[in-house]
Amino acid sequence: MSTVGELFHRTERDAVIAEIERLYPKNPGPRSGYERAWVEILAKQPKPAATKCVVALVNRAEPFVDVSGRKDDDPVAYGLSFVPWREWLGMTVVVRPPLRLTETEIVAHILWEMTYAGYDEARIQSRAAKLRRMAKEVRRRRRAAEDKQRVVRSRKVYSRKKQAKAQED
Repeated sequence: MSTVGELFHRTERDAVIAEIERLYPKNPGPRSGYERAWVEILAKQPKPAATKCVVALVNRAEPFVDVSGRKDDDPVAYGLSFVPWREWLGMTVVVRPPLRLTETEIVAHILWEMTYAGYDEARIQSRAAKLRRMAKEVRRRRRAAEDKQRVVRSRKVYSRKKQAKAQED
């Protein structure tokens, strides 16, 4: 089994981009974006990763090829769009049957997924940080609303107890 980085080094950039244009005709993305991303990706040193890059056919109303992350003995498929490119490069690639793809097709699907959120890693990581901040704010607001509900419930309980005691007296 090869890593993402090994596959990138064995394939031809222009052939991969042409394959993206063939595979994703509705949303191929700009050729110049893929070219810039390719140069940046190949300049990075792979970081060993426990997560595998799984390329699999998903049968829905319209079947499609999915690229996701999987850890051994974990049935959950993880989205990889915001994973640092060094980690992508260190992932072992697993192509699930019944898919039979060339290395160029595999890299095309992977590159399309890697650049889903942008064509340079700094922009992708900036978007990821923004999403993390937004999620943190949503959690903070949810906790504040839950705390407020607890206070309201406590006041209602206290009020009922106070009324019951007043009626007893």
